[in-house]
Amino acid sequence: MKAITTLVAIAVFGFAQANYAHAQNATSTNMTAKTAEQYVEVGSMSPSCGNGGKTPYVKNKHSSKKIDIKLKVTYLYKGQQKVKVLPGNWRIAAGKTHKLTTRCTIPGPTSQKFSYSVHSATYM
Repeated sequence: MKAITTLVAIAVFGFAQANYAHAQNATSTNMTAKTAEQYVEVGSMSPSCGNGGKTPYVKNKHSSKKIDIKLKVTYLYKGQQKVKVLPGNWRIAAGKTHKLTTRCTIPGPTSQKFSYSVHSATYM
């Protein structure tokens, strides 16, 4: 009887370990993309990209990992708000900044304003 109790205890312990390992792996996978995105900064800087607009940039703030970044842009077109995922990816080394030359916010009567944000980010 003691042998059966021991085997049941071992089986239950093994099952608990397997479930714990699976939960840890799932949590780690979900956190990976979120963590990579937390290290990406999108903003605008001087110098001007024309007519007083500021040059947009994307920066990898991680100290050692390269990040593959896909961006989306929100903008107004004929009074309608549009959202577009930009083609291609930016693969940016740790600590580096990349200027975006695709679109630039232009103040004034045209009111062209482009807002960039992260669509996805993963470690490379």
